[in-house]
Amino acid sequence: MKSTALCLGLAVLLAATPSLAGVDDAPRQLGYLGAGVPLPLELYGYDPSLEGSGADVDLLIHGRLSYAGAFFDWPLLFIGLRVAGSGMRASDDSVDASGYLIAFGPECLIRLPFGGRPDPRWDVGLGLGPTFVLAGFEIDEHMKEKTKAFGLQVHLWIDRAIVSWLRVALDVGLDYSFDPLGEPTFFNQPLGSNTILCFTLGPLVLF
Repeated sequence: MKSTALCLGLAVLLAATPSLAGVDDAPRQLGYLGAGVPLPLELYGYDPSLEGSGADVDLLIHGRLSYAGAFFDWPLLFIGLRVAGSGMRASDDSVDASGYLIAFGPECLIRLPFGGRPDPRWDVGLGLGPTFVLAGFEIDEHMKEKTKAFGLQVHLWIDRAIVSWLRVALDVGLDYSFDPLGEPTFFNQPLGSNTILCFTLGPLVLF
């Protein structure tokens, strides 16, 4: 997949980059646990906007857990695993609808400290990688569908140090999944892709 090739290309390029001065004692592992809200941009190929429908959003929740290690000489490049999940629920006077999306897979993380130092007060970062996505929806307990799909994810974050090993990070990510495997349909129409913009806030641990 293109995203996998891009990750490998970044790894080779950055591993060949000379080590930054003063980063020999930089953290070699990181973990992040964040909670926040998803903003659906596309659900199974449909516009998820409820404007004018009279429906109310009862629940929007998103969470992400990731772990990565610096396996190369360039200590600001991390390779790891990520799992993220979103839950949504909306209703009106006659219909209740809910859905979920769980995405997991490997990712490349690039940590960019301000000022070129290994542990400044502020950091920014970029993560990307392929995903496998489990998703589904339920309408009035009568119509249910569960799907599987391949996908892509990319996210940016900014974090601030609390102590040397603990930071607080604000993360903005985009989760995309391709058309479901097996070509399922809904009212004889094929289900399409999912696109969700996600916002999370939580602790980033460096060790």
